[in-house]
Amino acid sequence: MDIANDSDTPFQLLMGLEVSAVSFARGYVELQFDGPVLRALSDLSGVYGGREWQFPAPGSMELMRCYIDKTVDGFEPDPE
Repeated sequence: MDIANDSDTPFQLLMGLEVSAVSFARGYVELQFDGPVLRALSDLSGVYGGREWQFPAPGSMELMRCYIDKTVDGFEPDPE
């Protein structure tokens, strides 16, 4: 199943929304979208500007802040 095209997935609600904040707390990270909030309770990973990152590795916080003011145009959740 291609979850990115499944209209029943909660991630689909984030499509087209702009990231308004990235917040770091003990034990989790939040991505805020002027309303919806995505709270990640496990280690995150991603790619920004061709650079891979994995939170909480050094440099990951700086790269995650780069998502602020960017629009969600796709996602790829990891079932693990």
